Amino acid sequence: MISEARKTLRINEAFPKLFSRSVPRIKLSDSTLKAIHALLSNHLDVLPLVSEGQDTWSSERAENSPRGISGYSIVSRLVKSSGSNLDNFLTEQCSNSALTLGTVSFESDDLKSLLYMFEVTSFGYSIVSKKSDGNAVEVVSLMDFLPLYTQGMLASKLKVKDVASSPVTTISRESTLIETLSEMSRKKFRRAKIED
Repeated sequence: MISEARKTLRINEAFPKLFSRSVPRIKLSDSTLKAIHALLSNHLDVLPLVSEGQDTWSSERAENSPRGISGYSIVSRLVKSSGSNLDNFLTEQCSNSALTLGTVSFESDDLKSLLYMFEVTSFGYSIVSKKSDGNAVEVVSLMDFLPLYTQGMLASKLKVKDVASSPVTTISRESTLIETLSEMSRKKFRRAKIED
């Protein structure tokens, strides 16, 4: 929740260094395995997909929105393939597992717009477009909001019970990997408790 005093806090005020951070770009033609490695080694939720020979966001767009790759999109694609032929899945182009991301404006939108985009896409990340820099784009995730609370830019009266997943999804220790991933994908959970 945005504090009363800061209801109109603009994205460019909250994240002034957003476009100066170094986020790796993954090429549309890169393998899914390379995308998984980049996500894990950089501790990121989502990575932008770029066209060959470019360092800007992909010109290949669905419904005029940039595309990215995330752990969720990779797992969703793996589940749809029923886990068959894992080698082919890992070596195919990561663009096959891409998702279309919502976009808000760096200069004119406020944090409420960004939070709304998180809500409607259910991903917890969004694209921020900077028109003054040739429509450059960057990713903002829920993790980017955490420092705003410690800096006093955001405040909330929410309690853990208000935002925690309930009930917690539990998976039997005897479940196969594909059964577990299918269940997590169906419920849109990132984590599951393993039952003994």
